Amino acid sequence: MKKNHLFLPTFTAGMMAMAMLVTLAEPVSAAGEKFACNQVGIRVMREQQVKAGEDWTAPNGQQVPSTITYTDAAGGRTNYIAASRLAELLDADISWNSESGSVDIGVAPSAPGDVTITVETRSSSDPPRPTPPNQPEYGRVIGSLEEIDPETVKDVITGTPYSRNIRETRMQSPDGNFPSITAHPHPVSGGETYLVYTVANNGETPKDVTAARPVSIANRWESFPTLHVQPGETLTRVFRVLPDEDTHPMQRTFSFGVSRSATDGDIHPRDLPVSDVTVSLVTYQSQDQA
Repeated sequence: MKKNHLFLPTFTAGMMAMAMLVTLAEPVSAAGEKFACNQVGIRVMREQQVKAGEDWTAPNGQQVPSTITYTDAAGGRTNYIAASRLAELLDADISWNSESGSVDIGVAPSAPGDVTITVETRSSSDPPRPTPPNQPEYGRVIGSLEEIDPETVKDVITGTPYSRNIRETRMQSPDGNFPSITAHPHPVSGGETYLVYTVANNGETPKDVTAARPVSIANRWESFPTLHVQPGETLTRVFRVLPDEDTHPMQRTFSFGVSRSATDGDIHPRDLPVSDVTVSLVTYQSQDQA
């Protein structure tokens, strides 16, 4: 895919559901209109991605300016960044739309017209699909959360909750899918903070339990392992909330979900019994022993 090195003004906080802070280097004196290269650095989500003075290697291998600063005759400055570089920093798809003469950012390129889609056909006599792995990865860290073994903090999570996002809420669904729960966990001073996600399966079919966070405007996610809860069982997942003083708030947005199991993929939703779950998302805090 050919990438066009058009230049767009640097985005300010809040645009495109991301935050970009441009840090100026040395000031440029105003002696008529002028352009200067690589005078500014770029931070994305408070993390330095481009330092002042750095060039950028474009997709075609050329060394090009990371940024361009335009100074008008009155001394006002405007900073520009290549569209393809911007898309790279935001982890977004970029393509050229010849019909509108525009650069598309955050829009996946259209699939070629000659793509062949193969549909798998299965009969009732075929063996069932294998159940995906159902093991948590204790110690895995995504953003400000670390999944841990519930047994290691059993005395804490059986005590009095610090706060309740959702407490023992019963939900039913004809197609097996439920609205996800959005949370913005942050640590509480005075001890360790834990986020406990509990799903009780009151129905007749297994359910998948997920925990993830969006990491780009292109709808890409970082996910903890998907776990399954069988009919009549209750699944408890515990996440330690890590210190995040330097983390941008948008990096602390997590989604907790329940959906029909992948093992039911061959069954039409109308043939499934009504799904019935009870969910809780509760914060607990251990007392500082110091």
